[in-house]
Amino acid sequence: MDEVYRECGVILKRMVEKRESVRNLVFKSRCRRKNILMRLCCQVYPKRQLLNSQLKVLRNICYNNFFIEEPVISIVLLYEYFFGCGNRCSYLYRTNILKNIRYVEKLRPSIEAGKKTVQHFTQIPRYARVNTLIRDTADIVHYLESLGMTLIPPGNTERHLKAISVLEKWQFTLDLDVADLLIFAPGMDLHDDNLLQTGQLILQDKSSCLPVICLELEPGTTVLDICAAPGNKTSHIASVMNNKGKIISVDYHKDRVMTLRMRLESFKVTCCEVIEQDFLKFKDYDPIFENVTHVLLDPPCSGSGIVNRIDFGNDETIDENRLKRLSNLQVMMLKKALSQTSVTRCVYSTCSIHEEENEAVVEEILKTFGDQFELEEALPGWTHRGLDKYKFGSMCVRCSPEEDMTNGFFVAVFRKRDPMYELRGGMGMNH
Repeated sequence: MDEVYRECGVILKRMVEKRESVRNLVFKSRCRRKNILMRLCCQVYPKRQLLNSQLKVLRNICYNNFFIEEPVISIVLLYEYFFGCGNRCSYLYRTNILKNIRYVEKLRPSIEAGKKTVQHFTQIPRYARVNTLIRDTADIVHYLESLGMTLIPPGNTERHLKAISVLEKWQFTLDLDVADLLIFAPGMDLHDDNLLQTGQLILQDKSSCLPVICLELEPGTTVLDICAAPGNKTSHIASVMNNKGKIISVDYHKDRVMTLRMRLESFKVTCCEVIEQDFLKFKDYDPIFENVTHVLLDPPCSGSGIVNRIDFGNDETIDENRLKRLSNLQVMMLKKALSQTSVTRCVYSTCSIHEEENEAVVEEILKTFGDQFELEEALPGWTHRGLDKYKFGSMCVRCSPEEDMTNGFFVAVFRKRDPMYELRGGMGMNH
């Protein structure tokens, strides 16, 4: 565990400095236990301020150079003691926490009082999608029940949301909107479960499953998956098509591509060609994509919709210059995607709550491509729509933890216009 603790400390420091997202940092890490590392980073970060304040108290009552010289790792160790799952067998933990246990315990009242202030960051359910390329959902449900877990019937939408909000640790249910998606209680730790290790279950928030549903795929389709790593959506596409068809997955970062290849292999995805290249460096009419009809673009974004980020929904943390750079990049990538002549359907999605990365990007695209593509109403049955300040807002989908019990998310669907359709009834640039 020492390797995991140290690497978690490095990643947390870089996250605080706003250099990169936790996902990218974990992918690039040399740590071999990436699942545990990702879990630890996501769990520690929302509690960082609470733990940091208590570390300052600890320094005043306990003289230990480690707490002074290694503040970020100390925060990780304090998390492990007060919130962790018993991974306390490391040298770092024994020598710095357990040997100073009487001082560390003096922090407990303040830690317990502070738990309530960060609890909302972990209160959305834990979602896991069944990888039907390996095993069907009925088998997984039967297996979970054999472990003593209880399946709660989903019921109608109102009852379903209520059931999700009160799920207990050993209960689970099936999602009403996304096929093969299981829902567990918030904070349910599945990382070490055999189902995950063998690729039978894939941890994936409900919101990030919606873009693949919006693609409306049939077996045999040729799909371009842009910014594909780490591969959750790619594997979802393959599952929907039952490995029949072709996926061209593009990502530019060497480490991310390596992770993508490894995960797709473990998920038994056999219909995918992975290309390591910056998508913007392809030609506008690249022959590699000549048979592509469907495109999924989930570009780099601020990640502001991810609930376990401590800055979720905090306007004070917005870097306007960074948002502008991201928005420009997103527009360029979407224009490139729509420039491929064979494309008839393109789904654009982000895990951002910011208008600049969502509706504003769509608006910019419609100015250029409104005569070729129109917005299709994404998921008509979904009640949470885009911002109504835009005429096309109701055509887009938004997700939020408050309304939908998911991460913050945005989806828009571009459909190629029928040249024979004189009424041009979509939401083009003239609407």
